[in-house]
Amino acid sequence: MSFQRKAIVLSIDGLGARALGAYGNSWYETAHFDHLAASGLLIEQLYATDPQSIATLGGACDALLDQPECEWILLTDDREVCEAFRDRVSSATLLQPQSSPEPVVEWTETGLAGFFSAALEAVEELQLGQLLLLHTAALTRCWDAPLEYREALRDEEDPEPNVSTEPPSVRIRNDADPDELLAWQINYGAQVKVLDQCLNVLLDLIEELPAEERPLLVVTSPRGYPLGEHRVVGFAEPMLYDELLHLPGLVWIPDSQLAAVRAPELMQVAELFRLATAYVQSDVKEFSRFVADPLPAVEQPVVSRAGGWIAIRTPHWKLVSDREREELYVKPDDRWEQNDVHDRCRDIVDELRGQLPAR
Repeated sequence: MSFQRKAIVLSIDGLGARALGAYGNSWYETAHFDHLAASGLLIEQLYATDPQSIATLGGACDALLDQPECEWILLTDDREVCEAFRDRVSSATLLQPQSSPEPVVEWTETGLAGFFSAALEAVEELQLGQLLLLHTAALTRCWDAPLEYREALRDEEDPEPNVSTEPPSVRIRNDADPDELLAWQINYGAQVKVLDQCLNVLLDLIEELPAEERPLLVVTSPRGYPLGEHRVVGFAEPMLYDELLHLPGLVWIPDSQLAAVRAPELMQVAELFRLATAYVQSDVKEFSRFVADPLPAVEQPVVSRAGGWIAIRTPHWKLVSDREREELYVKPDDRWEQNDVHDRCRDIVDELRGQLPAR
């Protein structure tokens, strides 16, 4: 079978939906992510499958098996991901992770920039009929953004920037200094700003390609990065709140008029891999019909797991359980999941509990 298209899936570990302006973040700008969102399809409710075990990228390994004739190429700086995908892809390249013990001077010296430099070469070599999976763990491995990026996120009364480059993974004590938490949030935000710059370079390269050579681009993540919303920073404890589960899903289709479209249906990451393979395999007319109504309104819940925790999300509710207790949140209204209505909606709890798969 001959395919006359190509596609890229960019997966960024630690990038939660709430870090981007297109999903409501107003603290700092993510202009290039927002431009991408305005130029294509934005998945509003994309959820992680197993944020503690991301090696298969939310079931994407199995999604690749659905279309074994597709030629997937993997470039990653994550050894576990490389090992998980090695037998499912045509080619797998493991990059040596880059890190710095202190903030760098220019954003082009960051570990993220190093990964994207290799990614650009892979994009230039991508052939029709191929799909390129770019996965980086740099956002969770080293926060080496320049100090000026951190300074830009501080108010005058805020403490001096934290110059550590090690992403924290801690449970916050009740008596913890709020300035320490703010410093971590600033460092993460600065790193996302670097990521936004890196994305711009990738988008520029794609735009420079001849029209017939431009690939579909999917940008997503296997999990977010908690920043103290529920007294956890990083991955110190298993938890299933939206700061970890709610993911970005941005799709740019080069030969489509689709722009600034928001899809509200619940999805998980493997579906985006299936979307990419459908693009490469379909003719223009077929895929145009597919993206005209890309995500039929199906009231199927999505389920996430982490350690002993399990969560089920429907269009209107989210139930979280860790064997010892249950929490229920109204969705999408309770975005930050601070108002547990478990005791007041026992009928909803019973209904959702009945839909949970066996542990």
